[in-house]
Amino acid sequence: MALKDDWKSVGKDFKKLGTDLGKSVVRSVKKGVDKVDTWASDEAPITTNTEDSETKTKE
Repeated sequence: MALKDDWKSVGKDFKKLGTDLGKSVVRSVKKGVDKVDTWASDEAPITTNTEDSETKTKE
């Protein structure tokens, strides 16, 4: 029954891996949503490019 126990251990490891990965993805998405919410609510300063790409001279 050693083989069965080995596979049981592998299954538990995969479960932990999936849980950890899922938590990591959720945290990343939450940070992204927070950034978008800040941007959308105009709390963040608006940055614009001061150079107009059409006025640049080509060398």
